[in-house]
Amino acid sequence: MSEQTEAVSAPVLSTAQDEEELFSKVQGYTDETLREKRRYLGPKYCNSKNITKEEVRDIISEYYSLDKLTKYLNSRNAETGNLKFPSVSLQFPDDLICDSTIVASILQESLNTLNKEFHDSEEAKEVKEPSNEEIDFTQPAKMNRDIESVEKTIDSNTCGGNCGSKCKNKSKFHQDVWILADTSYSPCCIDEVAAEHIKADIVVHFGDACLNPVDKINSCYVFGKPYIDLMKLKETFQNTYIDKDEKVVLMSSTPYSYMLPELKEILKEEGYKNIIVSHINYLKSGLKSKIIDEMEQTGKGGINTADRILTGFNENDINEYLETVDFDDENYIESCKYDGLTQEYSLFHLSRPHDARLLLLSTKFNELKIVDTDDTEIVHDQFPTLMKRYRNMQVARTASTIGVLVNTLSLANTRGLLNEITKSIVEAGKKHYMFVVGKPNVAKLANFDVVDAWCIIGCGQSGIVVDMYGDYYKPIITPYELELALRPQVTWTGKWVTDFESLLRNEKTNESEKSEENLITEKTDEEEVEDDYAPEFDPVTGKLKMNQPLRQLRHLELELESESSSSNKGDENALVQRFSGTLSMGNTVSMSAMNLQSREWTGLGSDFTNEDSTEGALVEEGRTGIARGYSGV
Repeated sequence: MSEQTEAVSAPVLSTAQDEEELFSKVQGYTDETLREKRRYLGPKYCNSKNITKEEVRDIISEYYSLDKLTKYLNSRNAETGNLKFPSVSLQFPDDLICDSTIVASILQESLNTLNKEFHDSEEAKEVKEPSNEEIDFTQPAKMNRDIESVEKTIDSNTCGGNCGSKCKNKSKFHQDVWILADTSYSPCCIDEVAAEHIKADIVVHFGDACLNPVDKINSCYVFGKPYIDLMKLKETFQNTYIDKDEKVVLMSSTPYSYMLPELKEILKEEGYKNIIVSHINYLKSGLKSKIIDEMEQTGKGGINTADRILTGFNENDINEYLETVDFDDENYIESCKYDGLTQEYSLFHLSRPHDARLLLLSTKFNELKIVDTDDTEIVHDQFPTLMKRYRNMQVARTASTIGVLVNTLSLANTRGLLNEITKSIVEAGKKHYMFVVGKPNVAKLANFDVVDAWCIIGCGQSGIVVDMYGDYYKPIITPYELELALRPQVTWTGKWVTDFESLLRNEKTNESEKSEENLITEKTDEEEVEDDYAPEFDPVTGKLKMNQPLRQLRHLELELESESSSSNKGDENALVQRFSGTLSMGNTVSMSAMNLQSREWTGLGSDFTNEDSTEGALVEEGRTGIARGYSGV
């Protein structure tokens, strides 16, 4: 294989760099490494020993449908002729990053060609005067430092959009393609924050996607067409389901969904009758989104569940099932509407989903069969279950402080869900803190020991942390589990909801029902009085626990030492002193002060309060300067 990627070391900005240091040397991918990483391209690439760079570009261009993508990115305003997306950002997951430079190069060259054709066309000649000056559209935009030359260029109609950032023709004849080096949040979501750094007009997302709508920026999805041997896949299915009357749902991640209708036809020829096919719900991505290679949905009798549209059901069976659903139940949620129907089916899923989605699918179907797309064999790993989720919900029920962990800021409904969660926590008499952490890990969350339980707001596909092995010190739950934990009565439905929109609709419905009940029913004074002293026990540990940190000061009995007591004398360096003014703020108990008083360490220098020494330590001059070149000792 003559095609090989050479890695370039990134510049070190703040630390002195030597040639001998290992971190400044990055070894490039070998031929074998590229073959292994690009197995999704199929045998046409992996089995060819003397493949050229041109052939690799053609295979990658066909895999990502770059011709269709280029035409869409080159869209123009019909009235003004301006480009809709002058600045284009490309977002790749880790498993596809090896294709990023080739894709960016192909797109930039193709866009330059289309822009030059538009510049030379008759339509462009009508909006500018003809000129014999040759314009190089392949060169990147350069800013002219001569102010007079810039002013002349701005007024010129012959410019091809490369004279600088203030050029009037830049929005017509030039486009920039950028690669987002790293994403702050879930790889399946549009990273709107990273795209704003370059003021991108659109984000092109490659690979598996959750299709969660973004709030501001335009988006475009390219799933790709990964290769898989359908004949081996058919044999795996036949070995898994011997009974041809078995009810099975075919599902996959978004890149492999294009082959599911073809797989169904192959299985029907083998005699399988009860096969249901899942289709991607393209409408979920929103109005500002475009799907490249969008497929038409085939089959009748469709239902919407687990972010997919399942077709192939008998419409009579669907109607009979809906008659048994209790829509007036307080635990009814729209996203779980068809769970009773899908529980009769087994799931045959191509590629292993993330743990959060895997747990969701386990609540929707009777049995899960996960297929490894590398060898088309069934995966026999340990899958997450709901047993530990019930325990975490009970811990959150008796928690005093809830940490609201925001995993993404790009989702359109993040703000609404955040407001609902914080409102519910306050109404339950608990304290909360809000954190924005792009990629949570054990070390980050362990810094906040005052938090008893975490509620994570993130993408339902890969943004929710499912702690299977107990690595985290405090439990991490979903907004749905927190809603159950904050209810007066312990309720566990056995469902697991990650659809934020469905959860928000359910919250609004419950609030409207409560307001109607309050208008009809008048509570007596005795019913309104809450028993703040009622003992409450933790169901996990069995210990007595109080879960109302925001109770009024008049309900709290504190035995405080006198301010003039001997223990407080000389304790000026303590973080919190024991008198009532520091324990209350606005007639409300300060939980921060109470927590600090319960610690053994009470502040810097507090362990030297009994000594009479008044001399301080000598001040020594330390290092000065910047990180790359300190001076001094």
